[in-house]
Amino acid sequence: MTTLPTRRLGDARANKQVAALAYVGNVERADRDEAALHWLHVAEEVELGCGEGAERFDGPRARLVSLDRRMSRVHARITAHDGGWTLADAGSRNGTFADGERIERLDLVGGELIETGRTFWRFLRVPMAVTTRAMASREARIGPTRTICPALVSELAALDKVSQGTVLLLGETGTGKEMLAQQIHARSGRAGGFHAINCGALPATMIESELFGHRRGAFTGATDDKTGRIEAAQGGTLLLDEVGDLPPDAQVKLLRVLEEHRVTRLGETRPRPIDVRFVAATHHDLPALVEARKYRRDLYARLAGFTLRLPPLRDRKEDLGILVAHFLAQGAPAALSSAAYRRIMEHSWPMNVRELGRVLGTARDLARGGEAIDLEHLRGLEDAAPKGAAGAAPSGSAPPDEFRQRVEALLAEHGGNVVAVARALGKSRMQVYRWLTRWGLR
Repeated sequence: MTTLPTRRLGDARANKQVAALAYVGNVERADRDEAALHWLHVAEEVELGCGEGAERFDGPRARLVSLDRRMSRVHARITAHDGGWTLADAGSRNGTFADGERIERLDLVGGELIETGRTFWRFLRVPMAVTTRAMASREARIGPTRTICPALVSELAALDKVSQGTVLLLGETGTGKEMLAQQIHARSGRAGGFHAINCGALPATMIESELFGHRRGAFTGATDDKTGRIEAAQGGTLLLDEVGDLPPDAQVKLLRVLEEHRVTRLGETRPRPIDVRFVAATHHDLPALVEARKYRRDLYARLAGFTLRLPPLRDRKEDLGILVAHFLAQGAPAALSSAAYRRIMEHSWPMNVRELGRVLGTARDLARGGEAIDLEHLRGLEDAAPKGAAGAAPSGSAPPDEFRQRVEALLAEHGGNVVAVARALGKSRMQVYRWLTRWGLR
């Protein structure tokens, strides 16, 4: 599917957000990477339906199509109004769903997962600050997979301009930081290889020896000279994974290496010149550790030459179709049932891309013999509500005053974003809307 033309940003600039609709994927073609992002500010009405070929764009009206036999020819419409957007079912035979609930008409706030037949879409509200760069780049790659997440595309477009400087990658475990570090090295054109060391996996007594090397006799057990990981990466790139776990003494010595471009082995006094590009990565909130005086401010300043935060998978679900196709392509052909595909799209994936790959790999093994992957094969998915769901009131009862106060506080915290509030409570967006209606809240 081709992306809609991008022009007339005037209204979007006034609202400081731009609407976009991501075509995530189709159950019947789950093994194909067909995802695409469509910017909606150019249209006043977007029609979703079953059909062949590219979408139609005729002035303020657009038509996005999917080869989906369970979709009606005109299945649903997304219409612009007063700076907002409304999703409405167009009398389809199988209904239109948003976040798992059937709807007739719904005002979109951003983040909704829309289901028409066996096709999934995600409605986005993109901050104007990242829109222009995301529009220009359209998509980007993280190792073997691409992304259409606007915020990530924008950041990766900026990263391409940083050819040799230090890069700091922040993000939760499993978001793909090492894969991106490898890609950074590949694009740098450096003659040496890519090296990685997990600072958090080394015993505290071994970190300095592993990083900086040592001379024979420098300490008990040092029976031979040893080249450290930094020196071994000469001419190439070194990933300092989990750099937030470095103890204070190692932080001091690493800072000196970054400042002087020289490394001194333990037990030696003569520093050795190095030509190494450093990429650091951590799941810790380094700025918070710096403010709490648990991490050196000067080292953080050196590492953060260019900082890129990889969003968790729950915040880039428009990439789920791409990632599912990637993992399904690794091995014998595999199909997904509608229920399994829907479960994958709805799951919050707390362990991110790594968890998705593990779950699909296990599901493929369990569904051998031409059997489609079904719900029973998706082992290990955490069904517990997301963090913050404790104390959520049952959807069928009148919530107590303290719960109403909690919902109001979350609304204020998330700027009125109902999807974010629902995620924090572990409830559906429609349930949150019902509470707001019952309490007379906007």
